Amino acid sequence: MEEFDLYILVGRKRLKLIYSQNRKDLRSFRYENNSFTPFYFFSDNNSSLVGEKAKLKFNSSNTNAHYNYFELIKEVTKTFNFFGNEQNIKLLIVRAVEKLINEFLNEIIFSTKNIYELKDKINLNLVFYSDINENEINLVNDLFKKEGFTKIKSFNYNYLLLNYLDLNRKVGSFKGYITSDSIDQDLHLSYYDSLKRNNYKKKDVGNKIAENPIIKIIAERLIGYAIESKGFNLDREAELKKHSLLLIDVAEKLKSKREFYQDITLSNGVTEKVKIKFSQINNTLITQSHFTKDFGFIQEFHKKTNLQQSDVIFILHGDIHSTHYADKIKSNYAHVYVSEEPSTEIFQLFYKDPECANKGNLTIIRESDSAERETFPPSLPPPLKKTSNKKKPVTNKSKKSPPPLPKSNNLKSKGPPPLPKK
Repeated sequence: MEEFDLYILVGRKRLKLIYSQNRKDLRSFRYENNSFTPFYFFSDNNSSLVGEKAKLKFNSSNTNAHYNYFELIKEVTKTFNFFGNEQNIKLLIVRAVEKLINEFLNEIIFSTKNIYELKDKINLNLVFYSDINENEINLVNDLFKKEGFTKIKSFNYNYLLLNYLDLNRKVGSFKGYITSDSIDQDLHLSYYDSLKRNNYKKKDVGNKIAENPIIKIIAERLIGYAIESKGFNLDREAELKKHSLLLIDVAEKLKSKREFYQDITLSNGVTEKVKIKFSQINNTLITQSHFTKDFGFIQEFHKKTNLQQSDVIFILHGDIHSTHYADKIKSNYAHVYVSEEPSTEIFQLFYKDPECANKGNLTIIRESDSAERETFPPSLPPPLKKTSNKKKPVTNKSKKSPPPLPKSNNLKSKGPPPLPKK
C-alpha cells in the first residue's frame, strides 16, 4: 500500500480529514460530500456511523447516537455500545476518527486493509482548533497513543497558521500576535508572544458574542413577522432552531438579490410569504453594529497583553462572523491581517519547513509526564476494566547520573482491537 500522511482537524462540533499522498500536495477528504464532518457518532451491535448519517440518528432520539463529546466525557463512568462492547465514553472520539479514516481508506486509497491493521503505520497528525483547551488536547492525544496510534503528533492550529504566514512573509515580526476565531457563535482570542511558542500564552473566550448579526435580523424579519402576522402562539426559539439552515440560505441570497419574497412553513403547518429587503436589513445592521460586544472584548484582551499597538498584529482567521467586526479592528489598530488561506495551504508548512512545523508538536512535551495521567482500558474491553498502574524500574545506561526521570507507566501497545463483526 502506498504511503500517505493524514491530518485530522479536531473541533468541539466538527472533524475534518486532510491527506497528502506525495508529501507535497494536500487535499481535503469530502466525506458525504462535505468539507467538514459534523462530530456526531453512532454505533450499536452491528454497525457504526459518523457525520450526517449519525446526526440523523441523534435527531431521531436514538440512544446509540452521540453528540457534544467534550461535554459527554464529564460523566466519567458513562459508556457507549461499540459492536456489542461497552466502552468508556472517552474512547468515542477515537472510534469516530477511526471510522472517518476507514472511509478514506475505502474511497481514496482503495485499501484492502482497515484502520485496525494499519494504525501503527499511519502518520497521524491531530490538529486542534482554538475551541479545544489544553487539558482536552492532552486527553485526546493520550487516548490515541494508548489505542495503538504510535506514529502520532499533535499541534495547535494557530501555531501552524502563524508560522505559515511568517514563512510566506504575509506578516512581519512583532512582539505579540493575537488570533481571532469565530467558532459556533463564540469568539476565541489567543495571544502568542513568540512564533516559537507552540501554545498560546493567554487565551479568552467570549461566549455567544460572535453571532452573525445579519442572521438574527433575518430571523426577526422572517420568523418574527410570520408568527406575529397570524397571531400564532409559537415558541420563537424552537422556530429559530428549526429554520436555522433557511436563515443561512436567505443571507446568501441577499448577496445577489436586493429584494425578494421568501416562503416559510411554521411548525403548525401554516406557510407564510415574507418580503425580504436588503436596504431594511442593512440599515438595522449598521445601527446594531455600534452596540455589539465583540470589539470591546478584543480591546480588553489586547490591554491584558501590555503591548503597544505598534508591537502587536491581529490575525482574523476562519469564518469572520461580521464584516463590521473586522472593519472596526482595521480602523482602530495599525497591524491587521485577515487570513483566508485554507487548511490545505497552511499545512504546506509541514513540507516547506518541516523543522519549524515539528517544533509545534505537543506530543513530545507530554511524553515525559505520562505517568501523571489517567489510564483507560484497551480497545473493545470485555468487560470494561482498568489497566494496571504498576511502576516499572527505569534503567540508567549512561556513565553520568542524570536528574531523576519522571515517573512513567511505560504502557505497551496491545495491538489492534478485534475487527468489528460484519
